[in-house]
Amino acid sequence: MLNLKHQNLKNRYNFDLPEVMRYMRTAIVLLMVMVSLPGASIKRENKENIFHDFTISFYQRIGDANLDYDAFRIGLRGYMRLRNEGRLKKAALLTIIDYSKSSNSERFFLFDVDKQVMLHKSLVAHGKNSGQEYARYFSNIPETKKSSMGFHITAESYYGMHGLSMRMDGVEPRFNGNVRKRDIVMHSADYVSHKFIAEHNRLGRSWGCPALPVEHYVPIILKIKDGSCLFVYYPDEKYLSSSKYATERTPLKSFPMMGVISS
Repeated sequence: MLNLKHQNLKNRYNFDLPEVMRYMRTAIVLLMVMVSLPGASIKRENKENIFHDFTISFYQRIGDANLDYDAFRIGLRGYMRLRNEGRLKKAALLTIIDYSKSSNSERFFLFDVDKQVMLHKSLVAHGKNSGQEYARYFSNIPETKKSSMGFHITAESYYGMHGLSMRMDGVEPRFNGNVRKRDIVMHSADYVSHKFIAEHNRLGRSWGCPALPVEHYVPIILKIKDGSCLFVYYPDEKYLSSSKYATERTPLKSFPMMGVISS
């Protein structure tokens, strides 16, 4: 009966059923192979794989042992989200301050993401009530003289008691939403120097501001002000598990972006 139906189909439509079945089996096998490829079955997984490969390539290209990979990876992830949201006027620039490191080491890093290069690194102070040599305590409350963690967007510059300074706005209300209200700004200070470290066995501390060395700070502020991403990193589990920009659970919206991936 089956052979008769097959013959009738072939005669009526020039339709060879066994041949069609072979094509269908081949197509199914190819589909199964494609689905089994890492990142191929789900668009999000593919983006995560691209982001992972890009981050490792970028990190290796920098080749700086003093740059913590987790701080870099999380900073780059949150930066990508802010950039995708269209919130960065200076979209190529990313600054990472790694407060997990000793204040006696260089822990301020400035990157051009489009060119995949590190433009600058230096010492940077933390708040006096955040800790001694190491920052341990963070706050978003006024008058605490503690540093705030998380993602910020740089804002306008001005001249104050410390000379040229730069305001910033926190983008995570729970962790840094009060930085402008608290007058947490970037400025220079003479206690941020290797000379101070030699005399006191640690870097000097601010009232919560990320203070930079007097030397070369002016071009840094002029470069990053008015709309670049600044990430203050500390491996706090409560922050890392709940931050919209730091958590691994938040998918990348549109990665890769024009100009970011290069050979």
